[in-house]
Amino acid sequence: MSKLHRAMFAFIIVFLSNSFWPFLPTIPIMAIVAVIALLCLHFRTKTWISGAIVGFLWASSVGHWYSSWQLPNRYFNENIIVEGVVSTLQIQLNNKTKINTIEDTLVYDKKSLKSVEQKSFILQLNKIGTTKLIHSPKIRLSWFEPSLILKQGDTLKLLVNIKRPHSIGNEHGFNRQKWLASLNIVGVGNVKTSPSNLRLEANTNLRQRLSDQLLKYATQVELPNIRWILALSLGERGLFEDDDWKLLQTTGTAHLFAISGLHLGIVSLMFFQLAKLALFLANTYICQNKQTKIGPLALALSVPFCIFYAYLSGFQIPVNRSLIALLFLAILLLYQVHWRASTILLHLIVCFLLLFPLSILGMSFWFSFGAIFSICFFVWRYPVRRHSALNTFKQTVGLQLFLTVLMIPLIALNFGVLSTVSAIVNLIVMPVVSLILVPLCLFVVISMILQIHALNRNLLQLIDWCFEQLILCMKVFASGENASVDVNIVGPAVWLILLLISILLFLPYWPHRKKVICTLFLVILAQSFAENKQSKGWMVRVFDVGQGLSVLVKYNNRFLIYDTAQSFRNDSSYAQSVIAPYFENEHNYSQLNLVEENVPSIDYLINSHMDNDHAGGNSFLFNRYNVSQWLSPAKGCTTNDSFLWGQLKVDVLWPTKEVSGDDNNHSCVIKISDGSFSVLLTGDIEKEAEKAIINLYANSNILEADILLAPHHGSKTSSTLPFMQAVSPRYVVVSSKYYNQWGFPHPHVVANYKSVNASVFNTAYDGEVVFEFADGKFSSRTYRQALWSPWYMHVKKNDY
Repeated sequence: MSKLHRAMFAFIIVFLSNSFWPFLPTIPIMAIVAVIALLCLHFRTKTWISGAIVGFLWASSVGHWYSSWQLPNRYFNENIIVEGVVSTLQIQLNNKTKINTIEDTLVYDKKSLKSVEQKSFILQLNKIGTTKLIHSPKIRLSWFEPSLILKQGDTLKLLVNIKRPHSIGNEHGFNRQKWLASLNIVGVGNVKTSPSNLRLEANTNLRQRLSDQLLKYATQVELPNIRWILALSLGERGLFEDDDWKLLQTTGTAHLFAISGLHLGIVSLMFFQLAKLALFLANTYICQNKQTKIGPLALALSVPFCIFYAYLSGFQIPVNRSLIALLFLAILLLYQVHWRASTILLHLIVCFLLLFPLSILGMSFWFSFGAIFSICFFVWRYPVRRHSALNTFKQTVGLQLFLTVLMIPLIALNFGVLSTVSAIVNLIVMPVVSLILVPLCLFVVISMILQIHALNRNLLQLIDWCFEQLILCMKVFASGENASVDVNIVGPAVWLILLLISILLFLPYWPHRKKVICTLFLVILAQSFAENKQSKGWMVRVFDVGQGLSVLVKYNNRFLIYDTAQSFRNDSSYAQSVIAPYFENEHNYSQLNLVEENVPSIDYLINSHMDNDHAGGNSFLFNRYNVSQWLSPAKGCTTNDSFLWGQLKVDVLWPTKEVSGDDNNHSCVIKISDGSFSVLLTGDIEKEAEKAIINLYANSNILEADILLAPHHGSKTSSTLPFMQAVSPRYVVVSSKYYNQWGFPHPHVVANYKSVNASVFNTAYDGEVVFEFADGKFSSRTYRQALWSPWYMHVKKNDY
């Protein structure tokens, strides 16, 4: 390995570690490191040291650019007028989002329920307030009942309220904040209703016009698979339904049904062959110059078509990486430069990290990198000795199986589900997609651009029929009893060790290989034993559910849930996005592999009261899990209903009689205790109920608790000083939303917490809070403040 290669390799390793840094180095530290870099250059130290330092400085700079240097703090959490260009494709369906029918669970929502239309889009800012911007940062906006028809490419003037990129922070479930960072989105917010919301310039781009035209054809001609056609024609998968994603996940074919690097490679090869044929014919029958080399010219002619195909995908980052790789290889071929595969790979990765540095936070980078590494490793380890049709077929099958094996850890880490049929399904589906559907979809796009309407309809019907047959075939494989296997119960460390073992097994023989592999297997066994060792204690988990509440208590692998958080008008809920992933990851239960005996049993589902932000997830939990008992202020949750749950005592302290549960002061207040430690869950009680509870238990210490769930999310109408003194908690947990409009927790309330020397956790900036009790001790941890929490997940407390 040359000096340059060592420097590049060090740069890559240090930069990739940036996604795991718990914090970003300060500017003074960066300045000191820069001075060290200059000294290393002057004294000509080892090149890998210089490469590592450059990687460190570049990663630090990118981190600060994203987190601090793009939008000043004064623009956040304020209503402000912005101007920018819509950069995401907008699907116009002319139907409104369905509301969630919450009457079935008697949930009380104070807001009027009506059908609403919501549009989410990314806006590239040109101007914010009166300040014109040069670097065009991206913000993601939601617009309820938009007054304008949004189109990609249009320039808009909008009144918005922007916050820092933020999402709920739970140990399990989709990490939206990481996804926002990977796309370099520096703000999220809502569009406010205002007469100042205007379209400044209608500049709808070609991609949006093609999408609108496809949807128009779908209404004129019956195309039940239009969502699949959009995915493969324009890289837009926004119309995919839950069943579609489940099918792709079960069969391991999600990478095939969107414009990706694979498809770009297919299109480049197709246009190269077409250009080569056209040049051959022109050279043979027109120029009649037999000495002309048509290969390099054909390669140059195919490049514009590849760029156009990347444009159809919206220049998504995975496609951009493939386009750069193709251009890089084309330059090498045109200039007849012969580099080793490892040299090409190093240069490409450095190029990707310089151009798309934050893409390392997205799984697509690791999937692409893993696939390229696997292909290069396979070609090096198992080269084709003799070229023939049979050997080519064997090589193709072997490569597919090899990719399946080496990509298992990455797939397991990202999805938690492994497809047992993916290898054979890909062998069948990939040729159909590559050789039939991709060319047909590209051809129909070109036909729409040329406005050959009669041909368009026929082509679309043919494509729709092909998709219908292909999906039926995939469903046959997906319907198998063990088509997919849940692997959430296996930890990330185990999967990384298994990846290392797989690579070692495929390497040529070297001394001590067996000893190394056996040692790694012993590490896995030790890790699995440590993770599966059952604790004799119990656990309380306060989920981060924004401005709502949901608490899970686990005891002897049984569960009590106190409140289920909010549901939304699009039939989703925090129960689906937060509680369900917990069960899937911790207890190996998923809807993809529904087995009745594996369904977790919830012994008690307790609703403090029936507001939507406390009981909105009821329907989901009743439909998904076995709920033994449901308690609420209206039934089973009064001072006469205390009970024992194993070795835990559950005291119901309020209300004294059955009430509707429609009022905050109706909230069911319970205390859970093991005799040594206790937790007080208070719902949304306010000062009137607090005063009544204090009077009710004035002659006892039953209100005292080690952990208090802050009443009413820390509002100024609750958490009175007398109540705090009566409870005297060591920890207070506030369940609130980041930058919530009510300013919870109120400063006076926080002062009351501090006056009794309580440590305060707030899910808004701490994320999920977990308490574990065992062996006469208890510990606490939070999602955002954990040692393994990376820098882009942290929220500074002084933001409040």
